[in-house]
Amino acid sequence: MAVAIVAGRKTIGFPLILRLQELGHRVVCSFTRSGIWEETPGSSRKVRTVDLREPTPESLADALDLYCVPTDAGSHGKLPRAEIMFIAIPSRGKGEEEMELIRFAFSRGLYVIIFAKACFAYHYAELKPHRGRIGGNAVVGGRILALPWLRMNDLRGKRITIHGVINASDNKFMNECSDGSSMEEAFRSVKTAGLAEPGATDVASFVNGEHRDKELKICATYNDALAPDDGPFITPDNLPPVVPVTAADLRRLTLPSNKFRSIVRITNDLELPLEFEVGSPGSMHGVFGGYQFSIGYYDLGRDVSLANWVRPGAWNGLRVQHDDGIEGPLFLGGLGAGPGPTIGAAMCDLNEYLRGEAHRGHPGSREWPHELVHRSLTR
Repeated sequence: MAVAIVAGRKTIGFPLILRLQELGHRVVCSFTRSGIWEETPGSSRKVRTVDLREPTPESLADALDLYCVPTDAGSHGKLPRAEIMFIAIPSRGKGEEEMELIRFAFSRGLYVIIFAKACFAYHYAELKPHRGRIGGNAVVGGRILALPWLRMNDLRGKRITIHGVINASDNKFMNECSDGSSMEEAFRSVKTAGLAEPGATDVASFVNGEHRDKELKICATYNDALAPDDGPFITPDNLPPVVPVTAADLRRLTLPSNKFRSIVRITNDLELPLEFEVGSPGSMHGVFGGYQFSIGYYDLGRDVSLANWVRPGAWNGLRVQHDDGIEGPLFLGGLGAGPGPTIGAAMCDLNEYLRGEAHRGHPGSREWPHELVHRSLTR
């Protein structure tokens, strides 16, 4: 059994709590930017109002030490101390909120399982030495476990081209439009399913938000699966922003006669031409670390190989081609967005952690990275 703290109580956080309890794990507390809840199977009780809108080591210690630092004082001394923190909050800005939670968790000896991707996109250099204490299966690709799959295939230094559908929400939206739904109907469908990025109020803001999500994920993918172990690691600041789309652009792209899908590409063949018009709405391309990164709308009606690979609905997929043709192509695909697939990916992280602890013979290891303890307490 795992003992956990959960950050976040909305689209992912609340069903995550229920899933953990169904599997027999203990959630000692959950928290948001404004409150702390003590959790028991079948009930949640708010026990405290807090201000964690801009978390600091001091505010986090005041709010959470009761649940993750041993104590013999009072009735709360009977609470099992947490060994894992799930960070089930959406990415904001450059991931500093995520990083404060991660630093605090490390300083208290907690294993971290994350859902947001900005920390992998902006702060991977800091996290890399402690990657073994972070579960990140849900960061890219949801249930298809894209990051461990890419690492397992040992692609670093090889001549490769990766095409990816790494935003299942956008893929579902475009697919429903191709099937005859209006843009507004498709947007409502995605939003009702809880698949839209926070802040999406209309079709254009939804699609532009998902493009931002892809830029974070393309950086996270490179950092975790392709970059040299000692870096340098890419951030979105190293790439141009995605060209925004307007409602008029989307009306053209979603005409029933079209079959456009937004696809990312990572290749170290720098001579490979782009497969969309430079500067077109929803596009981006840049070069870093000997790789070219791009996002653009591909017309599947003109590319049989892509059309046969991309699937409808809330689907994520990767296609890896090797220049020598000996080790590839490789294909990966499956359900992506939504609480079910995303939480499923995190459960894989949890099970991997528990197997590792059992193998080492000391479940709930509380080894603290001392330099991070010092950093957390002195920031």
